[in-house]
Amino acid sequence: VSELPAWSGSELNGEADFDSSATESGGAEITISSDSRLMYSISHDGDDLVLRFDMHLFGDSGDCGDLEIEQVNKNELVVSGAEYLYYKESLSNDGRTLTVVIGENPVAGKIIYIDPGHGSYNENGSFDPGAIGQSGLEEHTVTYDVAQRVEEILLSWGADVRLTRGATSYA
Repeated sequence: VSELPAWSGSELNGEADFDSSATESGGAEITISSDSRLMYSISHDGDDLVLRFDMHLFGDSGDCGDLEIEQVNKNELVVSGAEYLYYKESLSNDGRTLTVVIGENPVAGKIIYIDPGHGSYNENGSFDPGAIGQSGLEEHTVTYDVAQRVEEILLSWGADVRLTRGATSYA
């Protein structure tokens, strides 16, 4: 299996058509099609979502549901209109058609509780570390680390996250 060449971001390698439509939830679905394999990147720039391609894009910018899709140069689309935009991308098997569904993150503004598990003291005052591995790694250490990572992701998506235990509960 050979690797696909990486796009340098400087030259445009052909043409692609794009079309957008509103989704039932007020988001947008963008479809980009070409006669050759697409190379692209998707990134966040503040609240905007930026889609860059290795091809000259042809299509119509404008309002799409609650979002604005703007072609800012030959090969770049910017989607704006909501905080905490999320996207789901799907590339066809031949690499010539990309579908990107964009909307406001469904966890934005929601209160989410995370219970890291173990790492607390029971009623008789003994500490519960959970399972202890052969290396001495205690379960409460792993569950708290995972909880903090999940918390960071959810916060970046606009959720109000609350841990049932803080670091002070852990030995």
